[in-house]
This record gives sequence, structure tokens and C-alpha cells, in this order.
Amino acid sequence: MLKQLISPIFSTCLAVGAGILIYFIKIRLTKLLQKDGKSHAAIKFAINFGYGVVLFILLIPVLTEFGVPTASLLTILGTSSLAIGLSLKGFLSNIASGMMVLLQRPFVIGDTIESQGVMGTVEKIELFSVCIRTPSNELVYIQNNKLIADKIVNKNSHQRRRQDLTIEVGYESDLSKVKQIIADCVTNESRILQDPPPVIVTERFNDSSIAILVRFWGMTKDLLQTKQSLLEQTKIQFELQGIDLPFPQIEVTLKKSSGLDV
Repeated sequence: MLKQLISPIFSTCLAVGAGILIYFIKIRLTKLLQKDGKSHAAIKFAINFGYGVVLFILLIPVLTEFGVPTASLLTILGTSSLAIGLSLKGFLSNIASGMMVLLQRPFVIGDTIESQGVMGTVEKIELFSVCIRTPSNELVYIQNNKLIADKIVNKNSHQRRRQDLTIEVGYESDLSKVKQIIADCVTNESRILQDPPPVIVTERFNDSSIAILVRFWGMTKDLLQTKQSLLEQTKIQFELQGIDLPFPQIEVTLKKSSGLDV
């Protein structure tokens, strides 16, 4: 009789000790999350959920030692887990995708990214979604499973980026003179890198203009200001040196009627 009691008591003590250890681990993890002052509701939920599952697993062998039938209990648990898993499919998918974002780190807070048709600066990376602040100062939350499934363009992945700029001039313009004016403007713009050297070529002939492609490299943080400055200086020099700026034109041809009666 004594031997029959020792085994269940030992199992119970072992399970209680493991439960206490896991409890202190849970408390420690929760305190670590509270130190940075940020909201980690999803992670806290995952910790509490995992803690409850572990306690249930520890309870099963203890009940078995005391002769409590657990087969039906496990069957109910399996059925319930399947139902919960199906109902939380999107929830779990977001968590898995959030973990992929955190582990792969395709971007960090402060990067400018483009995804799901939205471009802006990353404000927050959470377990369920990523918060992006658009140039118009709007906050857009994109679910992680949609973010992972779509193309992500990180515009801050490198310190230097290439910029392609198209400048159009009229057909009456001297292309050699036009390219020289643009080259001078590019040289005078200190934020444009000279290695690799800028490229200025004729790109295409439009209906009422000739398109000149200007390709240059600059620092990512200055790229927008560099583009605006180059466009403004080019226009000023075009006007000073008499380069025609194109505008839409429509040529209408009138044919004189023969005057013959049918």
C-alpha cells in the first residue's frame, strides 16, 4: 500500500516543482518585457497561453498515477485543439509571419519601405502587424501575413541609390547643347556622386518632345532633395540659354473638298 502511494506522491511533487519553476520563468519573461516600456500584449498572451499548456501537460501524468482515466480527456483536448486551431488560423498565421519578420529582419524601425501599395517609414514592428507612417503623416497597419506574401521594397537597405530622371526638350533644341547644360548642372550639384559617373543619353522621341535620360547616384537620405535641386537648376539654365521646353501640340490638317456632286 505504501509503495502504491509513493509513486503518485513523487510524481505530484515533481510536477509541482516543475510547475513552480515554469511559473518563475514566466514572471521573469513578463518583467523583461515591461522594462522597455513598450506594448507586448501579443507576446504576453503567447507566454500565458504556453504556460497554461505546459501546466496541463504536467497534470496528465499525475492524474494517471492516481488512477484517473485520461484517454477521454486527451480525446476532448485533441478535438478542442483542432477546432481552436481552425478558428484561429488567421491569428496564428499573423504570429508566424511576425516571427519571420523579426528573425529575417528585411527592414528595421526607421527604414522607408514599400509594400501592399503603401510607401512610408516603419514606426512599429509588432507580432501581428507592421505600422507604417506615410509621407502625408498617416499611420497604416499592414498585417504580417499579407506583408510576407507581398513584395517588400526597402529603400534604406543601402546608403547609396541610383536615381533615373527624364528631362524633355523641344524638337528644335540642339541636343549637344542640351546635354552639356545638364552635365554642368550635374557637376555643380555637390550631392551627386561622381563614382560611378553620371549618364546623360537620349532616351526616346515623344510626340512633341525629345526625352533625355539622366542617371546618377547619390546618398539615399539626400536623394529627393538632390532630384528637386537638379530639376530646378536645369530649368533655370534652359531659360537662360534659350532651350525650348516642350508642351503638348496637336497638328490639324484640313483638306479642301473637290466640290463634285454625287
